[in-house]
Amino acid sequence: MTKLWLHLSWVACWMVRPAFAADAVLLGATPLEADGETAAQVEIWSPAIPADARVKIVPESGHVKGVTVRPGGFVRFSYLPEAHTEAGAVPLELSIRTSDDRVNAQASVAVFPPLIGPIGLTIDPTALDTTDAGVLIKLRPPAGPQVPAQRGFLITTSEGVATPPTPLADGSYAARWTPSPRGIGARFVLVQVADAAAPETVLGWTSIPVLAAKSVTLKARPGSMNTLTIGDRTHGPLKASPAGTVAFKLRIDPRTNHATLHSHGPGEHEDEVTVELLKERTATVGFFPLPPRLPADPNRPINISLAVLAPDGQPSHDAEPQLTASAGRLGTLERAPMTGIWTAAWTPPPHPGPHLPVASPSKVVAKICSPGARLRFRIRNRGDRGSNSWQQNF
Repeated sequence: MTKLWLHLSWVACWMVRPAFAADAVLLGATPLEADGETAAQVEIWSPAIPADARVKIVPESGHVKGVTVRPGGFVRFSYLPEAHTEAGAVPLELSIRTSDDRVNAQASVAVFPPLIGPIGLTIDPTALDTTDAGVLIKLRPPAGPQVPAQRGFLITTSEGVATPPTPLADGSYAARWTPSPRGIGARFVLVQVADAAAPETVLGWTSIPVLAAKSVTLKARPGSMNTLTIGDRTHGPLKASPAGTVAFKLRIDPRTNHATLHSHGPGEHEDEVTVELLKERTATVGFFPLPPRLPADPNRPINISLAVLAPDGQPSHDAEPQLTASAGRLGTLERAPMTGIWTAAWTPPPHPGPHLPVASPSKVVAKICSPGARLRFRIRNRGDRGSNSWQQNF
């Protein structure tokens, strides 16, 4: 039941009044994933609901249970929609009884069919070269009944900025990623995607190799002539300085960190050595996206998913994140079935304020504030100088 806890309550900091009669307001407008198995917590507000009211809710389909009336006109209940193969809305009939009155109201809950299978992610170009302004990210939902114009996806990147995915005529979605103006060097950038109707499920991720211009200075025999071979490209020849160094101006690709240096002379001397182009490569870490706003509610655990790429750009097999928290209730950080992914549930304390959950080697620093404020995460991989941060609204 906790999987979809946030679906209709993550935007509880504002209220959306749908087009239905009576003074009942559904809190939140994000559709539910209707797979016939997963229940969601739903909230409705009405000024006509006193704290001592008895409320009965009858859905047109699916099951409602655990109806609870809270002070201030709020009604909370668990709703399990039937499995849907098309997007739609499920009408709800509300009967509100007080000691001296009875009020009927109507509401509706938007639902989407579940995504079956992983999402396809492609990037164009396949790497960001030094002359490229950005990368096109294309998302293709798995085959099946979809509603491209209505379904929404969330996207985050470990560096730079990605635009919100927008639907295309062929049923796919497109987003554009641009790097930070300050530059990020030669490294990998994580791209992580979630379904807006089921954000706690890891939907898909990929990486963008980013190339960078860099001058690499290597040791060589003074006066020798040197060539540097990287894959199928050869640079040089260049003559080594009297101090025994030679500098190559390169476009470094993080996918290829080793090169072969060939040195000839003086005289009959000839050497061939393998050299590292990036000696301080770091892992890439990032968070999977959450909705734009979440309530800091101690009764609603927040599932946090993070990904770790090894320095070579492959999902990390040997990272050992350890998560601790100075406040709130923190679940165990668990390795997901997909390599390189870890998840944990963090529950805010009863009285939200500044708190600092910490993960090591992937350090997660989160400041949970009262509703309307912001949560800040920071990830740092053990032994790495760099870190990654991400800001979440509450």
